[in-house]
Amino acid sequence: MNTVNVLLQESNAEKNINELNYELENYFENTLIPHLFVDANLVLRKFSPPAMKQFKLTPADIGKHIHVLSNIPYPALIENINEVIETGKTLEKEIQTNLQWFRMNILPNIIGKENKTNGVIITFVDITTRILNQQEIEKLNANHKALISSVSHDIKQPLSILLLLVEPLAEAFENNNPDEFKTGIEMLKRSVTRMKVILDELPVLLRSRRPLQVGVSA
Repeated sequence: MNTVNVLLQESNAEKNINELNYELENYFENTLIPHLFVDANLVLRKFSPPAMKQFKLTPADIGKHIHVLSNIPYPALIENINEVIETGKTLEKEIQTNLQWFRMNILPNIIGKENKTNGVIITFVDITTRILNQQEIEKLNANHKALISSVSHDIKQPLSILLLLVEPLAEAFENNNPDEFKTGIEMLKRSVTRMKVILDELPVLLRSRRPLQVGVSA
């Protein structure tokens, strides 16, 4: 009776393993994410269809050492694989291959009973769009900082003139000197006009990110 129970348990265990392997194989064949399976000797054992397309792999590449696969343009790949095999810890990095960016994850493939890493599973998630958007945002931020600096610089000159005109205008008014007072008022108008031009152009410049150009002189 015990023998029968053992056989039934082994049969059920084998069935479960087969079902799990089928599910994994089905996932592997239908995933949209490039996967590479590399053993502890750094030999490519399997890859998903997207990896074939992404890295121009062929069935003939299975069984080759990962070192000879020049279609994966990431020099530190072997070093990273060895690190994961030695430590048993997952490694995640953002890498650039040609014109694309990927988030690369290297996961240890651990044998359950022995708790030993016998290879790695490498996934590549395309993050090119996110990286390009991030770079565009950084570029916009840099442009806006440059614009603010330029506006600040251009406003300082007419503002300085305004401050310098305060005392002469007051003296001209107190001394009843209409010519000096009129001259000061004209300079005041020009400075205020220039500041208005700068401030009026600011919303347009923020949208177009053009260099600041002010045509009215003080």
